[in-house]
Amino acid sequence: MNLTPFSAIGLLLATGPGILLLAILAASIVLLWDWRWALPGAVMVLLGLSSIQAALHSSDLLVTASQWLAVIVAGVLLGLAGRIHPAAARVHANSNWVTRLIALLFMLGAWWVIDPGVSLPLFTQVETDLIIWTGLCGLLLVSLSAAPLHTGIGLLLLMAPLQATAAILLPGAGLAIVA
Repeated sequence: MNLTPFSAIGLLLATGPGILLLAILAASIVLLWDWRWALPGAVMVLLGLSSIQAALHSSDLLVTASQWLAVIVAGVLLGLAGRIHPAAARVHANSNWVTRLIALLFMLGAWWVIDPGVSLPLFTQVETDLIIWTGLCGLLLVSLSAAPLHTGIGLLLLMAPLQATAAILLPGAGLAIVA
């Protein structure tokens, strides 16, 4: 295993508290509903997922660096959109925080009761759960939003499953760099 700066961060986040931190951060994006919190949170979740995969799966340094670059560029562009067009960020949510909390608890409860047992090849169950949870939080953010900026942040979170699986399952296809 080659130690890169990305995999060093991933080794810190690949522990139980690190995975829990990323899952709670993804859920807090939906609950707090402030783009100044949601945008850095989404970027941190995606960079954390990429780093975890660099640590656990020894993904190529170029693939991990390009994923980091893509996430940071998308975050900067969304941040500029929020600063330049503040009216796009001021559109209120289609729901209050209680409704968003109930929706998150419903998703968590349904996942726990139904236990779909979805597992991706070459991924541990904890990684799979984190990837799917991040995608579900992004889907919830997109579905409850009327603001273009929150929709962009939700789409950024929805890219997490594609970004995570493309880097490991199709490393030579070039899709990991595009995602």
